[in-house]
Amino acid sequence: MVRQMQNSAQPISIAGICGSLRKGSYTRQAVRIALQGAEEVGAQTRLIDLRDYDLIFCDGKEDESTYPEHGMQRRRSG
Repeated sequence: MVRQMQNSAQPISIAGICGSLRKGSYTRQAVRIALQGAEEVGAQTRLIDLRDYDLIFCDGKEDESTYPEHGMQRRRSG
């Protein structure tokens, strides 16, 4: 597989997604290490850190009263 990435005309793109909110997240560290390894063999990488997005169900809050109603409807149906 390593040889395939290095000889490919178009680089492979890999996205690593981290959903941990914790500042010193081991998950984030593991995703970064994996992406670094992919870069070393020629892949284009991108870390998508969900802490950087305003996701209403990923804010760690217990109080859901300020969440938009359309978001709550989706949550109830899922």
